[in-house]
Amino acid sequence: MNSQAIKMLLIYIVVCAISVQSSNSAVFIVNNTNDIGAGSLRAAMQSANATQGHDTIVFNIFSSPSTTITIYPLSALPLLTDPMGVTIDGFSQGSSSAGSAPPATANLMIAVNGAKAGNVHGFHIVSSNNIIQGLVVDSFAQDGIRIEGTVAPGTFNNLVYCCFVGTDHSGSLDYGNGWNIAGGLWAGINILVGPCSVPFYCYNNMVDGCLSSGNFAEGVSITNCPPGDCYQNTVQNSYIGVDITGLFDLGNDHDGVLIGE
Repeated sequence: MNSQAIKMLLIYIVVCAISVQSSNSAVFIVNNTNDIGAGSLRAAMQSANATQGHDTIVFNIFSSPSTTITIYPLSALPLLTDPMGVTIDGFSQGSSSAGSAPPATANLMIAVNGAKAGNVHGFHIVSSNNIIQGLVVDSFAQDGIRIEGTVAPGTFNNLVYCCFVGTDHSGSLDYGNGWNIAGGLWAGINILVGPCSVPFYCYNNMVDGCLSSGNFAEGVSITNCPPGDCYQNTVQNSYIGVDITGLFDLGNDHDGVLIGE
């Protein structure tokens, strides 16, 4: 058996070991817009990281049914690190829904705005089996949502579903991510491996039913860096560089979708 076959066998064994871990799970409720403390998004993410099993974060913030709730982190949100993952479910708030043909039919009621967070990413994923859905993610200095490769078995089976990344809650105004242009070329949604000196892996991740517009530099970026590998990642049913109607140009400052090495 050659070295590549041995490496892939080891990855398979580790993935199988993860899959048979305890599937105990918990639900954490975000009931305010505070940056820290009980009921905050930050506290819920910290608790999910610390709790074994695939947990769920739901939103139950008091407001009128038609009011979009905006959460302003004051620093980087916690990395998502639990190998069993977490679902962060924006659809749990009020009248939020994907509708029949997202993103065009989506009504999103939770926005996470990074204007006060500093030079950081929005949601930064370094584990597998996470779902981020039904959220507006805008105004972060770097990547809006970053799915970053890790050492074997890697970062895999993450889903970003029906999110507006780089627009306001209406899907019509440019509130782009990546405004720290001195720090690098960022993306609304960035799927990547790095640094190049380490064999990191990032695969089987999906962007589905999203609107990603107004970002610097890409709407969605998928990049590889040997000896690591970034493969079998999917972008489908999404609007890139336009508004929610698909008729008006909001752009992304460089590319709509970048696939590169």
